[in-house]
Amino acid sequence: MVFVVSLIKKYLGLVLILILLLVIFSYVTYTSIRQLPDSLAAVTAEYKKPQVLDRAGKILSVTYENEFNVHAELEFSKIPELIREAFVVSEDKRFYQHHGVDWYARFNAVFQRFKGVHRGGSTISEQVVRMIHTRPRTIWSRWLEGFEARSLEQKVTKREILNFYLNQERVQENLEKNY
Repeated sequence: MVFVVSLIKKYLGLVLILILLLVIFSYVTYTSIRQLPDSLAAVTAEYKKPQVLDRAGKILSVTYENEFNVHAELEFSKIPELIREAFVVSEDKRFYQHHGVDWYARFNAVFQRFKGVHRGGSTISEQVVRMIHTRPRTIWSRWLEGFEARSLEQKVTKREILNFYLNQERVQENLEKNY
């Protein structure tokens, strides 16, 4: 009994410090997470300006002054399924299975980095969060993006996330020209 009491006294300070650090870390994480809009259309809505069309309906006024593609968005159904699936396979194989963060891909990316191979472990949802909330590329920002990606997936569908991603990535230009 005396041994147990002396052990508790010996490590009680350390345990209390660890608990305090965990509470502080959780608080800082919680306060650093940025709110996401309830729809991805709201992200680009503030950038949309009136479009001028010619007689044939071709857009005459396109601006690239803002950070989002707002004038040449394609509907999800107009993007060929092969293109959609190719992006899912190359960017986020388990896109339809995870809820914002693919822990397997993330740990694999860390493991590969120790071997000298640089590859990303971000999901499509995390990349969309990064488009909406730009931050410096740090471990801390990756940590926050994971929470925000989970929140995003609770607010919008996978289809909306993939559509936003494909329209905002630079591939959109090529899709519009070819389809």
